Amino acid sequence: MVENARHKTEEAQEGVIDPNLRQNAASNPDESVWVGASAGTGKTKVLTDRVLRILLPRADGRPGSPPNRILCLTFTKAAANEMALRINEILGKWAVMDIDHEEDKKSLRTQLSMLTGTSPSEEQIKTAQRLFADVVDCPGGLQIMTIHSFCQSVLGRFPIEAGLSPNFKIMEDGQAAQIMERAILSVLSKSQQDDHSGSPIAQAVSHIVSTHDEERFTKLLSALCSERRQLKDLLERFNGAQGVYAAICAHYDIAQNLSEEGVIAGLCADGSYDERAFRQAIDAMMEAGGKTEVKSAGVMIAWLNVPEHERQALFDEYKKVYITDKGTVRQQGFPTKKAVEIMPSCRDVLVAEAERLIAGDEMLKRIKSASLTRDLLLIGSEVLECYEAEKHKTGMLDFDDLVLRTMALLGGQTYSFEHLSNNAVQDIPSWIMYKLDQGLDHILVDEAQDTNPEQWRIIEALCDDFFNGLSARDDVLRTSFTVGDIKQSIYSFQRAAP
Repeated sequence: MVENARHKTEEAQEGVIDPNLRQNAASNPDESVWVGASAGTGKTKVLTDRVLRILLPRADGRPGSPPNRILCLTFTKAAANEMALRINEILGKWAVMDIDHEEDKKSLRTQLSMLTGTSPSEEQIKTAQRLFADVVDCPGGLQIMTIHSFCQSVLGRFPIEAGLSPNFKIMEDGQAAQIMERAILSVLSKSQQDDHSGSPIAQAVSHIVSTHDEERFTKLLSALCSERRQLKDLLERFNGAQGVYAAICAHYDIAQNLSEEGVIAGLCADGSYDERAFRQAIDAMMEAGGKTEVKSAGVMIAWLNVPEHERQALFDEYKKVYITDKGTVRQQGFPTKKAVEIMPSCRDVLVAEAERLIAGDEMLKRIKSASLTRDLLLIGSEVLECYEAEKHKTGMLDFDDLVLRTMALLGGQTYSFEHLSNNAVQDIPSWIMYKLDQGLDHILVDEAQDTNPEQWRIIEALCDDFFNGLSARDDVLRTSFTVGDIKQSIYSFQRAAP
């Protein structure tokens, strides 16, 4: 015992904390806790311990929480199954212990002591033995599920309020991908038919396919359509794709409807450069005789000697004389020392032209970015319209719908109640939250680093009502618990923002 005390003193002096103490503090059922921990440090154990402690009576005699008042949200079905398996395994072991047998009672007492950090009461020991039966007999049992499963259960309880058919069905990922593919093909096919009429969609498709191959184009559209809520909000905020385009142009400080061809034509026009100085620099480079210099001078003179409308075809090759692949002014040997000796201002002339071309290149990038974004948004909104129409026909929802519909419902957006008074309609969201929260006292969120903003808004809506309005209850301590590891976030493509 003296040795153990010495080790604990040394740990305290060195700032080392026993991980068991931290895990015990995190699993405290009377505190709302956020846990950030690395892989292998026992996050799943803490989750399991917390659920068990919530089920058990408290040390001061308060009863434990009924199993159906606990909600555990995980990111995958595999994680949900793992947690349920661990909890049931522990409860099963407790259930078969004979507390009238001294050895079994001692073993159970030891396990409960390690779990809670204190010596268990007789009530805790007796409750631990019957928890397995309580969980099995409880309607619905322990709610350990993915966020999508939870959303499906909420919409199943309030389909009319969510504007859904009570018999709505859920699409698998494969079905959703097939419908999205058909929607994309439908829009592309329609654009081909309208090509001769010069419709905005036909022009947008023509512009994008000129810069992206089919595979890249399809990936871009699919990525855009996977964020349909953001797309819808964006288009509504700026009054359509053209409004977004105008905002981008303002941000880039460029005029709307500038064309890349027009900018290149301006860069190639007579008078946009100092021709006399150029020809002097070309003569100096040719006289210096370096292999690279002579080649560059040849490109420059060829560009200068053709009419300005023909220079546009030579523009890309002409730029390469002055600018590196990284978009910077060429340095070494541009021009050589010998050329500078022949014409001291040769370097200044070439650098001035390089900077003019770099500025023009930047303008081209801005124009291309703005116009392609506009075109992609035009096509994306058309594809989504087809996709939504197809889903509506079949009465099906995809996984994103589950989250978006639940978020809207919990946020106060309800449907099919036009016949009610305004006050009655306003009371519906509060009533829904009241009904939901009457069945929840503790929320636990696993893999928080992979939870996206819409999913957080659902969790936030549930937790907010733990402490406010009709849902707050003085007789019950209600808690939230979150665990995750920022280093393990792998779903940034779904906008997980740890």
